[in-house]
Amino acid sequence: MRYKYLIISFLFLTSCSVFFPEGITFNPANYSYNYQTFNKRLVYNNERYLLFPTSFSDSDFNNSGNLEYVINYFKDKLGNNLTLKKDFKNKEGKLIIPFLSGYDITAKEIEFLKENTTLDYVILTKTLYLKDLNDVDFPKNSKGRFYDSVSGAMSFVKIIDLKNGGILLEMNCKGEISTPENKDMYTGEIRPKPASIHTDSYNLGEKTMKKLLKKIK
Repeated sequence: MRYKYLIISFLFLTSCSVFFPEGITFNPANYSYNYQTFNKRLVYNNERYLLFPTSFSDSDFNNSGNLEYVINYFKDKLGNNLTLKKDFKNKEGKLIIPFLSGYDITAKEIEFLKENTTLDYVILTKTLYLKDLNDVDFPKNSKGRFYDSVSGAMSFVKIIDLKNGGILLEMNCKGEISTPENKDMYTGEIRPKPASIHTDSYNLGEKTMKKLLKKIK
């Protein structure tokens, strides 16, 4: 068995030298966080929370989706005090919320929730992918942009207090992968880059969201 693995490894390295003469490199992601509120804690005094579906880049998804790991995370934290938007219905089984808003909920929609429900907070999440991120207006203290990235994503979480319209919690997480130039340090000559293996933007979207959720206490 040991010799079998050695032979497979040899064949793999040989094929790499033929198809990738400059070699192969694995580029890990760099992650950074931006806290737009000092608070990172939920309120646990039997307040009622409403969880909206996660909004995505419009170019790849139809508006939003109910991500299982996002739902499970907040259910673990809030238990029966959490209701999903799709489950928020009246006695006749009809949806109470008449709009399809997501992360960028309007003041008018917040006012509707305040006047027509007994909810205390609404939880909003969003993920954007690389091709949509160069146009994002980053906060002044956000580290870097995505101009030279080969893969990238950014996830957002925001919790709004429906009683006063204020923000209980707001934060985001950025993940990006760049491949630097392969430059000779003595001559300055740009040499061919090794073949790059890296996580794609969509997997980074899941990773940034999961990392972000772990920051909420």
